[in-house]
Amino acid sequence: MWLGFAFSFVLLSVNGLPAYFPEVRGIARTTSLPLFRDTVRLDLWFSPPWIGFFYFVNLDISASIWVFYILTTVQRGVFNVLGLQSTERMDLYSREPYLAHQGMGAMIVFVLIGLWVSRGHLQTVWRKAWRDDPDVEDADEIMSYRQATFGLLASLGLVGLGLWMAGLPPLGVAMFIFGAMVLFLGLTRVVAEGGIPAMRPPIMTSTFVISGAGAASIGASGLVALGFSYGWHSEIRSFVMSSVANGLKMSEVIKGGKRRLFWAVVIAIMVSLVGSSYVTMVLAYKYGGINLNGLFFGWGAATYGPKDMAPRIAAELTGPRLDAWLFMAVGGGVMALLMWVRHHLLWWPLNPLGYAISANWKTGHIFASALIAWLLKLVILKYGGPRLYRNLRPFFLGLILGEVVAAGVWLVADYITGHMGSFLTQI
Repeated sequence: MWLGFAFSFVLLSVNGLPAYFPEVRGIARTTSLPLFRDTVRLDLWFSPPWIGFFYFVNLDISASIWVFYILTTVQRGVFNVLGLQSTERMDLYSREPYLAHQGMGAMIVFVLIGLWVSRGHLQTVWRKAWRDDPDVEDADEIMSYRQATFGLLASLGLVGLGLWMAGLPPLGVAMFIFGAMVLFLGLTRVVAEGGIPAMRPPIMTSTFVISGAGAASIGASGLVALGFSYGWHSEIRSFVMSSVANGLKMSEVIKGGKRRLFWAVVIAIMVSLVGSSYVTMVLAYKYGGINLNGLFFGWGAATYGPKDMAPRIAAELTGPRLDAWLFMAVGGGVMALLMWVRHHLLWWPLNPLGYAISANWKTGHIFASALIAWLLKLVILKYGGPRLYRNLRPFFLGLILGEVVAAGVWLVADYITGHMGSFLTQI
């Protein structure tokens, strides 16, 4: 473990020195490969903690992440060479419009088929919630099926009512709730099943609604409502549903009732909301928001909503985009085919999960690490077997821990010295 820890710790520490000693050169961790007449670049990020994470991920998932991302990059390059481009205005985190809509279509089918496969369990939950079926046991859950079902319906109704009162028409409300739940459920499955600590959606829910329904049918008031909802539907790199899903998996080792765990989750959420809101207000008023990190106070999702919607309102309000629906259909069709192959051909080596996130910029940040970890794990299992794999697990855990500890050390150093603006790593 300590060898992996030392590697990550030293690498990040060396890259922190130039901020204090300009004559020291850091170690480059990124490079780019220009492709398709330099119209697209394949960015290669070397990230020890991500390599550590992917070492513990199933080979089919890590392979699908880098394979589908490279294929999507090839598609992007072909589109650029052929001049197949869209002038549609996109959101903060989406990439090319056509690929973003293609990713959304894939995510929709990914979620819907997952719900269909789990229909037996969902029917059981429904019977317990509505008829209190005595044959269905939910005592080992953190809350009863009835509470979960009615809580979900009430929450969705409250969200829809709020958006409608803010000016979003009923069609927009329905599409927004559908799109948001698809992305929340899809990314939760990616994080929980794929073992990936963080991921972003291929497109924001607001853009999905505007492209699918048309700005003209939403109206200026609806666009304003969408803009001011960015705070909870756009910045979902780390959202509550995925964290709770992982927590519930870990809670399986707890013996006895788990109902108290629900209140622990609620308390954690409330403390996070109150604490983060308080710190944000204090820092903004003390130092001036414009002087703080742009992700939270400048160009990021927290302030991007109004800036995104103002040009849309000022421009001519258009109808639904048929090209968006076309590429969503393409993405959905490919995903349906991949899931069919996955369930019927046992030798198929790729997981459809990778295609659902192949158009994301975050996947571009991690795919090289997935490739390295996949190759290392494949060689280790082939020539060393499960025993060598188990023996090397501490080394890869050290890769994760070393970077986290090094970042913490530099954070303390910056606090003591008053240095600002350091950005050494992201996970």
